[in-house]
Amino acid sequence: MLPIFLLVSISCSPEDGANGADGLAGLDCHDTNGDRINQDSEDINNDGQWNYLDCQGITGDQGNDGNSGISCWDTNGNGQVDPGEDVNNDGDLNGLDCQGMDGESGESLEIMTQYGYITLNLDGTRPDDQPFQDETTFKFLPVNGNYQVLYNYVETIDSPDGMVHDFVLRRYISTPGIIPQDTFVEISFSIVDPGGTNELVQSGTFLLEHYAVIGVDNKYFTITGNFDMEDNTVLNFQISNVNYDLESMHLTFDYSFTSTDGDQNDTLHNLDISGSADVRLLEDIG
Repeated sequence: MLPIFLLVSISCSPEDGANGADGLAGLDCHDTNGDRINQDSEDINNDGQWNYLDCQGITGDQGNDGNSGISCWDTNGNGQVDPGEDVNNDGDLNGLDCQGMDGESGESLEIMTQYGYITLNLDGTRPDDQPFQDETTFKFLPVNGNYQVLYNYVETIDSPDGMVHDFVLRRYISTPGIIPQDTFVEISFSIVDPGGTNELVQSGTFLLEHYAVIGVDNKYFTITGNFDMEDNTVLNFQISNVNYDLESMHLTFDYSFTSTDGDQNDTLHNLDISGSADVRLLEDIG
């Protein structure tokens, strides 16, 4: 037997082979026959352009109409006129039968402002060291009789100094309704012979609650403070120009003082507070 020899050739070159040729670009969706040529029959919307707008299918058949909606007056949704659905009893079933009942009337501004007002003037420096002035009028009192009694009354007491009148009056910044909101001013003071020759202010307190001072630069801070004329940080507390009619209980006066406690008045500086009042008060005869 003759020997057989097998010759094997092995290449050890480290170099990569050449890149293959690029494949063909994909077919556009409008190219229905795949020849890559824009043909008139492939411009489906006849706009002279061949693009995705030519790839939309034909419009399908219109679907069935949906069920009719339920009229607003048809309260039980049975599509029929039933007793009680002609709400206004005019013989017609329409939108006029869909209106709800009238709500209760709100309290009028005249009722809530009938007992007068208190004005407020502020002159000082803001917590950011900018000077400011602010003025407003508090003229609302809740219609709830309990609030009217608690915060709008005069009590007269006989004393060795004469008849002492204790006044308490509070007014809110906006319409409070039955339940008052947070922002109010309250002044209470005791005075002998108001408006007379022997007039004497025995005590006085001024309360300002949750009042926001808003500047023209849209920056604000809020003042809540209780200022008593006996406090040594409250200077020149004055109730002046007092006029009080005993019969009608109509009271007018001016007030002014300076608060030197910047923490108490929330400005961190001295604050001048002043204003006037024109109010009608209540007196307990029970």
